[in-house]
Amino acid sequence: MVLTGVLQLPEKVFERLPDAVQVYLERFKDASKGKQAAIIFAALVSGRLVWGIGKEQYMRLTKNLPPNVPYTLPIIGNTFEYFSDPHGFLRKVQERYGFPARIFVLGQKQTIVGKNMVREVMMAGDDKLSFSMGVRETFDLLSMLQFRPRPSGGKMTHELVTKHLTPNLKNFTPRVVRMLEGVSNEKLPSTNEPMTVDDTYALLSTMVAKAGASVFVGEKLCENRKLVELFRTMTSEVGEAFGRYALLQLLPSVQKFFIRYLWQYVFNVNRSYKVIIEAIEPEIQERERGMNGEIPGWERPNDILQDLIEDALPRGEERGDMLRYIAQDIVVLVFVSIHTTSHNSNLALWYLALHPEYVDELLDEQKQVFSETSDEDQGTPWTGTAIKKMVKLDSFVRETFRMRGDGADLPHKVISEKDCVLSNGMVVPKGEIIQLNLLEVNTDADVPGGHPEEFRPWRFVAANKNAIKVGADYLPFGMGKHACPGRFFAIQEIKTILAMIVGKYEISTPDDVDMYPRLGGPNNFKPKGRMIFKLRH
Repeated sequence: MVLTGVLQLPEKVFERLPDAVQVYLERFKDASKGKQAAIIFAALVSGRLVWGIGKEQYMRLTKNLPPNVPYTLPIIGNTFEYFSDPHGFLRKVQERYGFPARIFVLGQKQTIVGKNMVREVMMAGDDKLSFSMGVRETFDLLSMLQFRPRPSGGKMTHELVTKHLTPNLKNFTPRVVRMLEGVSNEKLPSTNEPMTVDDTYALLSTMVAKAGASVFVGEKLCENRKLVELFRTMTSEVGEAFGRYALLQLLPSVQKFFIRYLWQYVFNVNRSYKVIIEAIEPEIQERERGMNGEIPGWERPNDILQDLIEDALPRGEERGDMLRYIAQDIVVLVFVSIHTTSHNSNLALWYLALHPEYVDELLDEQKQVFSETSDEDQGTPWTGTAIKKMVKLDSFVRETFRMRGDGADLPHKVISEKDCVLSNGMVVPKGEIIQLNLLEVNTDADVPGGHPEEFRPWRFVAANKNAIKVGADYLPFGMGKHACPGRFFAIQEIKTILAMIVGKYEISTPDDVDMYPRLGGPNNFKPKGRMIFKLRH
């Protein structure tokens, strides 16, 4: 054998190579193993680039692909231009090429479709386009969480929400209100002295985490500060750790390898599971005794944890496995609810602070609704019925979602055996991603009230379009059979938070606030500024 380093060749093969190649390989042999590995890696990347360019040219000759948005640098493509100014980039593409258009971002070709194709993408069969597979292409959450599927199967997050969360919203509302009031009483002023909050997201995420915990694991475990803090911060911590290696997204194959085999050394998710298991294990043991009749007068807790216990016990799983599976389900619920609800609550609160001219109308609506629902004896005026009747508040929230600055999102992967042929005859090759131009959807001139560039919070009051009503013109929760089932809980929680703050505090800001500072992605932002809270008289 020749070349005993990283690469080995049979001697007969080596002798038949051209002299120039033999000289190169001799030099390669004399290099250190580190240099040899670097050379091989560079050769593989170069080969992948050449193959990709050749494949693209072949497809352009043989398929009716959407127009290609040009770029200068390989690997990088349109990524930096799009990420630095998503709205400007999408408007430029719209003007020059129209949609659908084909861009090169994060190391792969993606097709962006306009508002006229939203319905056909969102309503496509699961055997053709997959939203979950599209998301996993860039953010493989289940691998990052080291998710272990149950050998015997189990309830999926969608089923947990539709069967146990949404039908019980009315019962959950009083405890959610208690948690929200508890955090606001602890964190916000109780005297006439104004208080400046430097990070409103931290405040709201604490409120949302505690409210969510009361539904997920029960009010008793809400007193476990370590557990609630984990719920509050886990999504952000995973996102921050992922962001430190964001450049790997430019090389999808390398990123997939990194997440699958190296991520565990970057973020120790087992530490998070340990916190959850240590909190829930004694509670589960006590509930089992109650279920077995060992605790006189025991009443079945009404929370997701109890549903998970009752689903797990008949399976006869080993104790450690059962606890791990329940902890996994709780973590997934946290990921799909706490951060997104906190983020959207924060955005709505900032629109309220920047538009004080609308506060009086919201206060008048509260007074009117409370007078109509005062006979409900739930220990608080903030009942589910009352919140539902506040139509101006609902319109305010929906308008906040419309204005939240989305670019292209809701990735769907073509998973069918054949290419995806769009209604206009253009082709998206199998295995590639389709994104929806949410900017075009949200700035449609046909929006009720017109003037889509303006924040008009009452535009949906008379339009029979509340904040949970999904459709091709309103996509924060998707649409069709895959519409987010947790939107009912999320919207009710956001509206409750806003209503409570409006009713109790005067809010303002001393800063010139940037509502959409980008945090490493076209749809990743957080308003930045100080907010002043003063007790309302």
